[in-house]
Amino acid sequence: MKIILLLLLTLSINTAIACSCDRSTILENFKGSDVVFKGKVTDVKEVNTKEKTTSGQTVDYKRYEFKFKIKNRYKGLKSKEPVTIITTGGDSDCGNYFDLGKSYIVYAYKEDLMLSFSLMDKKTDEYLSTNLCTKTKQAYPWTFLESLVLDIL
Repeated sequence: MKIILLLLLTLSINTAIACSCDRSTILENFKGSDVVFKGKVTDVKEVNTKEKTTSGQTVDYKRYEFKFKIKNRYKGLKSKEPVTIITTGGDSDCGNYFDLGKSYIVYAYKEDLMLSFSLMDKKTDEYLSTNLCTKTKQAYPWTFLESLVLDIL
């Protein structure tokens, strides 16, 4: 019994440490995003980099590049050219993972810091990213209401 209780406590602690987000509205996320669109994932690339932590240790770091074919533009895009989103892929670091061939409503922001084991002030070329705390989600038939709101905004 003690082992089960300890296991449950451990799992709940991990959940608490994992990415936690404040509730926010569509409007708040729209205003806080540089780019908002609905698109279908057409390509997924896993990219491994070696980056230094604040302590100077070099670590292998995995991130993903997701290419989207744009279906609807809501904010920040002037054309329907494909868009690349770079993120860490999920888990406790709050990145998103997108499945190939599926459509998503994406709230993205411009970033110029390296995605690294511990964020440092290392600058890189500007890219688009997103995380679990935005309203980014898979597009389902019932998300049409959100699409309607975004069309109005």
